[in-house]
Amino acid sequence: MRKRFLSTILAVCMMLAILPATAVAATECPFVRPPGSTRISQGAPRTYTVGEAFSKWAVAIDINNSNSQPVRYDDNLEYWVNGVQIKDGYRFQEVGQKYMVVKRGDKEAGYEFQVIPALNGRLKDCSILKAPAKTTYRQSADAFDPRDMVVRCVFTDGTTQDLTYKDLEFYAGTRNMGDYKSGHAIREGYRFTEAGEKDLIVRVVNKEMRIPFTVTSFFTKEVSRVEMIKEPASFDYRVGEGFRTDDYAVRCFYSDGSTEDFTGNTLNITANSVTMYDGYKFVSSGKKNLVIRIGDFSAKYVLTVTGK
Repeated sequence: MRKRFLSTILAVCMMLAILPATAVAATECPFVRPPGSTRISQGAPRTYTVGEAFSKWAVAIDINNSNSQPVRYDDNLEYWVNGVQIKDGYRFQEVGQKYMVVKRGDKEAGYEFQVIPALNGRLKDCSILKAPAKTTYRQSADAFDPRDMVVRCVFTDGTTQDLTYKDLEFYAGTRNMGDYKSGHAIREGYRFTEAGEKDLIVRVVNKEMRIPFTVTSFFTKEVSRVEMIKEPASFDYRVGEGFRTDDYAVRCFYSDGSTEDFTGNTLNITANSVTMYDGYKFVSSGKKNLVIRIGDFSAKYVLTVTGK
């Protein structure tokens, strides 16, 4: 076996030796990263427990030098989780998949990690002890409400622990979708924008449970058109200023000649995918992509939030 291996290596070396120098030079080694490339250093935590503190010393960034050799940096770094900057000692409060971006000057790298509930043992299996009472939602109108849900976890030592909705991850998608990655993460208050038969995946660590549900059309009569009939004079806000849902109104024209107006919290309003409600206070400055939805209708705007 050893002689066969050495013979193979010798044959490869001979082939490389007879290749033109330009051909060898033109072939870039897939394992060599170019100078300036970045990645998260090895050893970064892939799992945190709710309530656990983030340590800046646990996550560093590798930046390749001029010789394409990675150099580890753990100083002068910024840490951003799902678009929000965190500091050393920050404690994770919500379960779910998160994405962290580490920045050093104009260089950055990112990775995905999971925040899990505090469990009393080594997880063996999970089952739904109490399912949500509501399994039919009206498109863009009814808010997802998992508050009555309970999941029972069984540990390898035979003991159990019951988890409530705040300990659970929720992912929604089409009926018979694959695992949680095939859906999108949702939380309490989420409004479903597309009608149809759906699946809800409930996740605890790496265990998944599935609940079928239905989203019905928002409109009960045939619609001829939908249009915005009211919008604010200005789309400028300041950090800490409350959002005003009554600044927006939508009129639905039905095929039978009747009309219906919708305004305020009746509308499904999001800014950068965050659900807006009357009085919501912006905590960060910048441009926000605002979307007004009702049924299949949507209107898009850009808000500008400036500092206090």
